Amino acid sequence: MHSMARMHADELDLHEGLVRRLLGEQFPEWAGLPLHRVEPSGTVNAIFRLGDDLAVRLPRRNGPTEPGGKELDWLPRLAPLLPVEIPVPVAQGGPGAGYPWFWEIHTWVDGETVLVEEIDAIQAGRDLAALVGALQQVSPAGAPRGRGIPLAERDKGIQRWLGRFDRAREVRGEWERASRTFSHASTSS
Repeated sequence: MHSMARMHADELDLHEGLVRRLLGEQFPEWAGLPLHRVEPSGTVNAIFRLGDDLAVRLPRRNGPTEPGGKELDWLPRLAPLLPVEIPVPVAQGGPGAGYPWFWEIHTWVDGETVLVEEIDAIQAGRDLAALVGALQQVSPAGAPRGRGIPLAERDKGIQRWLGRFDRAREVRGEWERASRTFSHASTSS
């Protein structure tokens, strides 16, 4: 039962043994599939690859206490409209095996983590523009507002993260510019 380093002081210890117990209790049809934690680890959710075609997604902290959720509603709606493949929820599990929150099983999207230095910036810009363009065509009716946390409330955490990286000057400048812009926009509306 290999646990990863914690990113948040209040996060749960999420490991393969826990995921196996949850699967055994709630989705025995998948409990025997190969399972391993995906790295790099997410900041909000721990991801475990389940077999060849699935992924288990567990909130690391402050997870949902009620079934359902915006990902369950919106990812299946967005998937056929986007120019990139996105994970789609397959099932939702509930609290159990010592885990207190609702969690999900999604389709697995093949890919690889690319070093920043190896990214083709022109192609990445084109891909991002195509994705943003497709998202702009989706009707926002009934959509969630997002995480709803003002940038000013995120500043302390972002500054802490930026302090961990040697080459953060440009990112810090963009963060400060965005914070000023959105802070001004919210006070003038």
